[in-house]
Amino acid sequence: MVRSPAGSRSAAVLVYAALLTACGGTEEPAAEEPSFCAQADGALADVEPAFDDEGDPAELAPVLQRAADEVRAIDPPREIETEWAALADGIERFAQEFAAVDVEDPASAATFQQRTNEIVSELSTSADAVQEYLARECDLGATESPAPSS
Repeated sequence: MVRSPAGSRSAAVLVYAALLTACGGTEEPAAEEPSFCAQADGALADVEPAFDDEGDPAELAPVLQRAADEVRAIDPPREIETEWAALADGIERFAQEFAAVDVEDPASAATFQQRTNEIVSELSTSADAVQEYLARECDLGATESPAPSS
């Protein structure tokens, strides 16, 4: 297997941490909209394998695209509509970057790292808002994020 470009792991950690919170456990949701909590759990459950430390980013692209499509298909609570849409957009942008990178080309890998770092920066506020909502309204405990590695 080809090793993912440097930085892809750290970029993926932020998205994975936010998504893991959305699928964190089997507790009964306490939100006004329990279907949102259940749908988020189901839609994001298959994301974890996409963030293996090794692998061909091009193979991860369709997994991330499916996750983005599933996230978009969920009708989020009004309180986090904007953040939920941004999360889906961020996942899709990761999918596009993973599809475009050539791990054998140092320039492509550097561009990939730069772009994924930008996505992480842009996504952090929305991911935090979604994570806070899920902890508060869905009774999903805060998930400890693994320390990013580069």
